Amino acid sequence: MDPINAKLQEEIKVQEQKSPEMIDQIPVVTQLADIYLDTNGSLKEVHERRYLNCIKRFEQIYEQKPEFFIRAPGRANIIGEHIDYCGYSVLPFALEQDFLIAYAKSPKDELRINNIDMALFPEEILETDPYQKMREETSWINYFLAGYKAVMTSKESEAAIKAGQKPTGMKIFIDSVVPMEAGVSSSAAFVVSSATLALHANNLVDSIDKNKLAKYVIEGEKLVGTATGGMDQTISIMAEMGQAKYIEFNPKIACHSTPIPEGYTFVIANSLTPSSKVATLTTRYNKRVVECRIATILLAMAFDNEHDITSSKSCPYKTLYELQHANGWDNDTVLDHINSKLKKGGYSKSDLEEALNSNSIVGDLNDIEHIYEVWQNNVRFHIFERAYHVLNEVKRVEQFRAICLEQSVSNEEKGEKLGQLMNESHESLKTYYECSSIELDELTQLCRESGAIGSRVTGAGWGGC
Repeated sequence: MDPINAKLQEEIKVQEQKSPEMIDQIPVVTQLADIYLDTNGSLKEVHERRYLNCIKRFEQIYEQKPEFFIRAPGRANIIGEHIDYCGYSVLPFALEQDFLIAYAKSPKDELRINNIDMALFPEEILETDPYQKMREETSWINYFLAGYKAVMTSKESEAAIKAGQKPTGMKIFIDSVVPMEAGVSSSAAFVVSSATLALHANNLVDSIDKNKLAKYVIEGEKLVGTATGGMDQTISIMAEMGQAKYIEFNPKIACHSTPIPEGYTFVIANSLTPSSKVATLTTRYNKRVVECRIATILLAMAFDNEHDITSSKSCPYKTLYELQHANGWDNDTVLDHINSKLKKGGYSKSDLEEALNSNSIVGDLNDIEHIYEVWQNNVRFHIFERAYHVLNEVKRVEQFRAICLEQSVSNEEKGEKLGQLMNESHESLKTYYECSSIELDELTQLCRESGAIGSRVTGAGWGGC
């Protein structure tokens, strides 16, 4: 076993020896100091003021104090962009900025929801029915519904409802300081907090642990229309103060603390150009997910040793990770296959139909989420470029973590290597994934010129941070 894997196995063993409550259960705390501390170990005054303001606003609206607060943090991804939905591991950390929900139980069979920004987000009154329909595509309340439904349609909730426990009515007040459309997971923080709210209010805390909640919420956010991979929701649930997390999704969700070298600070800089993921799904985010699925099928048709795959219909693999590990390929082997099989410069629709032996892409690939709208709204698909970025980004994540775990290298040398990996990641996202922007490219360059040892887009891109 190589030193890096030996170190990882040792860490997993230590984690497994901890009590389940320390690892798995949704934490419930009674003091703000358990959540928000400055570098001197004392509570930051700004957080106390924010909670007091929420209590005041809650009383103004509902004429009573809230009974509980629910919170979920935003995140920044250090490295590993656009690879979670391909099945690969990522390396994010949580932000201090979070999504906050104050609530009190209500005798009424309704969810009455108010937001601190009432002009932008007017009051909503929803049913408690877990199976109610989502609202129109652009409605902000869909993020609440996605998290609520994720928990309330779970087998644990269904069992409670069958046993006679009705879904709880609630009075709800929302206050988020996670910047919107900035690539730091305001949407996932919203979904996670609303799911945790449903879990807590309906007495499911003891039956749904962090891992189950992560699985439910990842599927729940897909109701909004995003073919999410799971990084954002998982780090919001699994994060620990002062820790970066290496998150694996296969064979199951697992998080491992990763020590960042001492003496370095991550600065999250906002380009102030909004990255509206939902409004551009068919031509940006979801298109990239579809392109990666098509790359998987084309590589499987050419190189898979496990099955006789002659067309897109007979491909059993949903992700590049599944294909790679079923065949026992290392990353370099996959890259060799990508270089030898996939065409550079993009495929037209007719090119893809020929390559996939398909007379109807939408019909043959109907198990791919959002294939219809992506196919309808695009004329060219860059299969090589997306797969090439993914596999190289996978290598960068592994190298980044290995450098962090290496004990025989000085912090200064580690910092230089990590910064270079971040720079390479941004160049790949810009060139091969085409998800940067003029403002992001300018901002990353300004950061490097001003002393940053590495700078890259964080989040899906096309704006943001």
